[in-house]
Amino acid sequence: MDAENTTYWSFPPALNISFRQAYAEETQQLYLHNITTATRGIEPLIVDAVHNLTFAQRLADGFSNDGFGTQEAAVRQGDVIEFEWQDSVNRTIELNCMVCSTGAQGGSIESACDNYTNTEHLSARTNISSPLLPGEQWIFPTLEDYFALPNETCGICILTLYSMLGWSTSDYSIPFPVLQQPTTPHKLFNAENPTGTPDPSIPTLTPVPEHGKPNVGMIVGVVVGVLGGAALLALLCWWLWRKGRAKTKVLESSASSTADQIEGASVGGANRGAPDIALQRIQGVVRRPDSRASEVPPPYHEAIREANTDSPPRVIQTQPRAARYE
Repeated sequence: MDAENTTYWSFPPALNISFRQAYAEETQQLYLHNITTATRGIEPLIVDAVHNLTFAQRLADGFSNDGFGTQEAAVRQGDVIEFEWQDSVNRTIELNCMVCSTGAQGGSIESACDNYTNTEHLSARTNISSPLLPGEQWIFPTLEDYFALPNETCGICILTLYSMLGWSTSDYSIPFPVLQQPTTPHKLFNAENPTGTPDPSIPTLTPVPEHGKPNVGMIVGVVVGVLGGAALLALLCWWLWRKGRAKTKVLESSASSTADQIEGASVGGANRGAPDIALQRIQGVVRRPDSRASEVPPPYHEAIREANTDSPPRVIQTQPRAARYE
């Protein structure tokens, strides 16, 4: 089978092959001229197919409008799709979606987020299955990827049968609308029930919490818990501060008291050991002569002279000088 001119899909219906080929050629030309962008891939293919083709034009030759891909047959989280293709080869299926977190616009999923141009609320979703055989069932996953999404979230998705010949020859289903909010019971989509039929045998998913309407009681509990913890922490810090301050005051008081005691011992103690004594002025002492002498001793030179007068004269003997001869 020529993969470029036909499709392996039996269910879901395949995308218009001529449109697929034209888009692949345009993408290749952009790549060759280095003007391709990171967004030029499967997601733009989805949007272009939805906004440039009528529903009948989206279908590949040989497929009739059986309702799959219409808004009335939107696939929801937890629903099951039973794939069919024209051979018995194991194949891997990839899911690609353009997701709008603000929900349907004007009641239309295909018009959400200003026809999927408002990038502020847009995100891409990708999911790859394990190898499957024809007739196996696959549970449609949540539209959430890395971030939580509100229940009104919607999107447009496409399924791809991988081909070893490359991206341009991959086999695509028609785009189909999806919703994040599940239903109970879930629906089964297959060739016999293309618009889905409720199937109670499908395991029910846990209801998705409404992210847009937070639990007020939970918020109050969290706030009270945080405030209570902060108050306890502040009280503990205050108590430690008071305790440290009191200890500092005790140390300062002890040091001051010790210094006062030392000073009192060196100054006040000396005063307590010696009584106060009135000091009396003492007059100067005048040295008087000996009472035994009637007169004041004579001066030194007179005393010497008198001593010489009273003593006998000394005789000084001389010897003749020897004659000196010239």
